Amino acid sequence: MRRFKVLDVLGDGSCFFRALYHSAKSVYALKHVLRRFGILVKDATTEDEFVGAMRNALSDMVLNKKDKHVIRDVYANLLLMDKDSYKLALASSFPAWFAKAFKKLPQSEEAFVAKFAAGVLRTSSWASEIEVRIIQERLRKFKLVILNSKPSKKYVIEDNTIYLLNLGEAHYNALVVYMKDEVDKTDAKDKQKQKDCGNDKIYNEKTKRCVKRTSCKGYELTSKAYAKILGI
Repeated sequence: MRRFKVLDVLGDGSCFFRALYHSAKSVYALKHVLRRFGILVKDATTEDEFVGAMRNALSDMVLNKKDKHVIRDVYANLLLMDKDSYKLALASSFPAWFAKAFKKLPQSEEAFVAKFAAGVLRTSSWASEIEVRIIQERLRKFKLVILNSKPSKKYVIEDNTIYLLNLGEAHYNALVVYMKDEVDKTDAKDKQKQKDCGNDKIYNEKTKRCVKRTSCKGYELTSKAYAKILGI
């Protein structure tokens, strides 16, 4: 049985790409994503390399009109809006960097495209619906689905699908797909290791080792454990 595990990623402006990296890996879709964006696997083996490679690829696709006309459709729609509607769209449908960069809509499509392509390259720029749509349009064997609430255990996980979680439209997390039986076995081993630590030590989940409670790391882990119990 397949289940979801929410993996929180770094919120540095590139959370969409970081979440995409981990979610794609969990369903063996990472190589497909890279191929669809002309990225060599060896150039994106780590999370940070993936973020940089995807931003570069998206920027190039936009400039070279290989984005399935997504950016040009967006520009055409923005052109049709009156002043008030345009302001509302910037405030409600796009991230802060986009609203700031396009406070005044460029008079030419080329200027809009060039400015957007430059914005995509900045690692601090949150992904907008434009980048998401381009990726969805480019994928073939897999589809990208973004959920706005944590799925229940009864949620049916589809084949060949990459899932992301976007709570409150403020931060993306990865929805890692795993086989329940495999994780249950791992959890059982971890629980046994925690028991083996005894009373004078505490289990460090990150390193999978026991550390003395009186050590600096031990105090840190103990404090976190108590905080979790107290709900603070």
